[in-house]
Amino acid sequence: MDKKPGFDEQTWTISCRAGDVLLTIDSYSYWGFGLLTRCYANTITMEGPLGERARVVFDLVASLSHKPWEFSRRGKFNSKISNITENQECWQAHIERAREDLGELIEATLLEKGDCEDIEIARNALADDNAPAVLRALSRIEADSIDVEVEDVSPDGMVLQIDEDAVPFVDLSSEEE
Repeated sequence: MDKKPGFDEQTWTISCRAGDVLLTIDSYSYWGFGLLTRCYANTITMEGPLGERARVVFDLVASLSHKPWEFSRRGKFNSKISNITENQECWQAHIERAREDLGELIEATLLEKGDCEDIEIARNALADDNAPAVLRALSRIEADSIDVEVEDVSPDGMVLQIDEDAVPFVDLSSEEE
């Protein structure tokens, strides 16, 4: 937490890093001096590779109940903080990039492993903007393609046999006087 909430409980800043992506969230009032609880903005700043940033945005938007580029008081936000249209276009560009990346991943898996039911499940999950479900479906395809040699698998597990005569016994419990 870079800036802890004080008197105005909605004004704060937090930062975190995951891999190559640095994420900073600033929360502040953009109208009404903080007296109106609906007029706070959370500015999310991400630094890092575009593909990873796009994936974070894709997952964030999919998990929210509303679009993060929509505001209660559009005019005040537009005049004080940023251009709403540019803000919306930036969000949507990241979402589209993540969709393209996931679509390419599905197509690469299709070319490598062939068509199967899980490819269709992955495509449907992508249509629902559900990236974790896409990755689960592709992981199932990958797991099914791993060949296991039957003679390498023991039904009871691996048991290490030790010849007791081959292991020297050393008694360290008594001391020499």
